[in-house]
Amino acid sequence: MKSAAFILALFFSLFAAQSPAAESSTADPAQTVQSFYAYHFKHDMGFGKAQINARKSWLTPDLYTLITKVLNKPVPEGDAPDIEGDIFTDSQDTPTAFHVGKATSDKATAKVEVTFTWSKEKRKVTVILSQIEQAWRIQDIDYGDRLMSKDLNQALH
Repeated sequence: MKSAAFILALFFSLFAAQSPAAESSTADPAQTVQSFYAYHFKHDMGFGKAQINARKSWLTPDLYTLITKVLNKPVPEGDAPDIEGDIFTDSQDTPTAFHVGKATSDKATAKVEVTFTWSKEKRKVTVILSQIEQAWRIQDIDYGDRLMSKDLNQALH
């Protein structure tokens, strides 16, 4: 009798241990964006290898690879890099605040509005996410007039 109770308790504990993983597949993509920008605003927002590596877990593998290729592209001495400023806020001046707005999603893709604030200016972007391995990852950012991925691809050529 005791072994049946033990097996039953073990079964329920294993089931309970797996439910957070199941929840992550349906987690709100806005939570991912909130978490990313909370980290981003508290740390160095420069466009460098260390900064991108620190944000890797929030990015799709394709976006991370594209950014890494741009970072590894040689820049002639004395020339400015093709990408200057912060690619995640589309700015050279650091915003003072951000606000994550509504999210829309289908099965594997989501879009989340983010508003950045400077002293008297506000600007919106749309963060595009893909669901990879049961987690939402940033795939691209729509700046309103162009895509981050397009800027990065242009920097490679």
